[in-house]
Amino acid sequence: PPLAEVWFWRSTSGAEVDFVVRNGERLIALEVKASRAAAPRLPRASRSFIDAYRPAVFGLVQPGAQADAPTAPETIGATTVERIQPVEVAAWIARHAGET
Repeated sequence: PPLAEVWFWRSTSGAEVDFVVRNGERLIALEVKASRAAAPRLPRASRSFIDAYRPAVFGLVQPGAQADAPTAPETIGATTVERIQPVEVAAWIARHAGET
């Protein structure tokens, strides 16, 4: 079935998250960074979103980060944060948005 909602999020102070997906009651989010980083860090805006909305999973796309140095998912509250490569985005969204 098609996803119910896909949008971006911006706080009143200008913090942003690139993709927010809601499928029924399940909420996931995805932040995309263009720059390569040896040690990817979750942006402050992403942490603010996680604290406020508590998505089931949050993906951070940062080219080169996982390929050079794979990292295990981290947990912030009840949210699992995963670092993924750009080629994994479609499969990641399909996998996580469809979980119940």
